[in-house]
Amino acid sequence: MAEWTLVATSTDNSPDFYYMDKKTIKKEGSKASAWTLTNFANPRDYSGKFYLSSKSKSLYDCKDETEKLLSMVWYEESNGNGKVIGSFHPNANELETTAIVPDTIGAMLMKLACGKK
Repeated sequence: MAEWTLVATSTDNSPDFYYMDKKTIKKEGSKASAWTLTNFANPRDYSGKFYLSSKSKSLYDCKDETEKLLSMVWYEESNGNGKVIGSFHPNANELETTAIVPDTIGAMLMKLACGKK
């Protein structure tokens, strides 16, 4: 069973909540992977279907401060509950590396996964 830890909340009028399951953090060298859960304050659209939460697995390069999205699933209800609305599971050659922008929610998630302060 996942143990979601609140990592960040967006600062807009309808805040979204970002969690990480610390038990899923796996480190190897300068890389770390982990599962995150996002609860959205307002429904989001995915191909005409609406979802209120998503779970994703990311691979972080703790040294270069980059991220690769390994998997994402969108759910009809909050907390990863309800019907699966859609998913994304790229092949190894489709993985895109994106830079982590400092002082963002993405940076907070990476720091937790990498064990940085």
